[in-house]
Amino acid sequence: MPSAQSRRRVLVLADQAASSLSNVLVAVLVARSFPDETEPFAAFSLAVMVFQFTVGSVRGLIFEPELLLHGERSRHEARRILPSYLSATGLVGVAVSVAVAGTSVVVGGLAGAALLALSLVLPFILVQDAWRYVFITVHPGKALTIDLVWVATSCTAIVLVPNATAIGWYVVAWGAGGLLGAIVATVIGEVEWGRVRPVRYLVAHRSLGVRFLGEFATAQTGYFGALLSCGWILGLNAYGAVRGGFLYIGPLQMLAAGVLMATLPEARKARDDPDRVLRLVRGGNALVCLATVVWVSVGLVLPESVGEALIGATWNEAREVLVPLGITMIGMSIVSAALVGVRAFDGTQGLRTRLQSIPFQLLCPIAGAYLGGLDGFVIGMALGQAVGAGIWWTTFRRLLAGAHRSTARHLAGDGREPRPAPPDVAAFVLADDAPY
Repeated sequence: MPSAQSRRRVLVLADQAASSLSNVLVAVLVARSFPDETEPFAAFSLAVMVFQFTVGSVRGLIFEPELLLHGERSRHEARRILPSYLSATGLVGVAVSVAVAGTSVVVGGLAGAALLALSLVLPFILVQDAWRYVFITVHPGKALTIDLVWVATSCTAIVLVPNATAIGWYVVAWGAGGLLGAIVATVIGEVEWGRVRPVRYLVAHRSLGVRFLGEFATAQTGYFGALLSCGWILGLNAYGAVRGGFLYIGPLQMLAAGVLMATLPEARKARDDPDRVLRLVRGGNALVCLATVVWVSVGLVLPESVGEALIGATWNEAREVLVPLGITMIGMSIVSAALVGVRAFDGTQGLRTRLQSIPFQLLCPIAGAYLGGLDGFVIGMALGQAVGAGIWWTTFRRLLAGAHRSTARHLAGDGREPRPAPPDVAAFVLADDAPY
């Protein structure tokens, strides 16, 4: 019989797979709706990119602190805070939607129409994602349910939109899945609406929220900065090859994100048992690294016709860079695994570590592109991720050693004094004791 923790991990990974699959299916359906035009799909992709950046920022600001500190709270306290957590998400979503709507007027054209449509559905999609993070910690089966609702509703709505209809309707159809998912989540989540204090919630959670938001923004700067430099220095063909390679290894990035979400709450609860945290970190990293080796190996022997069916004419160029991109993915996996350990012991250390590693992850690919073309670029990406992984692992090992020393002192004492949480995290938890 599988343990409850094992079942939870499987459900979390399944939910992450459903979430990633929805992005692929929706993109394919929209692209097929405009077989003779490229601009509408490009406008839809722009809206999706804005959504992805927004949801990543909101996850850092609101969702990830809640995921990290779930183990600090009793069940009653978690339920009491839930209305303010959801309303804070809605408030931020409305504020961003107003900004996106204003931008759509300035941009105009198809891109402006897509952004305007996004502004109408964005708050609902964010609330659905907020529920997903709540369910991940205690009811991952419910998280999977609402993501499947989103996939089914979005795909059905897009299929029902007549071909060549204005692109904004496709964005609304996609967002309709998020709206229905948010409604279903609210029903099955059984939230007890008491005091709703969104601003109070954001203020109380600003310590870790601002740090995690900074981590996300910094990571995006390094990632997109490297990719843009590839297109700028080497041209669109090289950029297409790299993007095609990343599209192929996309399932591995999904797996790494799922492992992080599955293991972080466990690691946080086990922070007084450093050896268990280390086992969780190593186990998650080993899983992603093994999957990377297998997936890249499959790509190297995949028939050309199958590869072209997956990502089109760029497959041949993309396959040439799969090995260094696989090494890059292994470096990303080590970073994600170390991130779990760092946040388990001290949620305040991530931004500092990210700032230390980003210069290497940005400059190594650029230097490689100047020195060795496309091959140099992808080798530089792998080297930058390797250096970044070393920096993250060093931070994790330092915190792990400190946890071991603290545990040893505790065992040598009277056995009644708990190991204190880091100061910022302790203040964060105490702030949540205030009435909402």
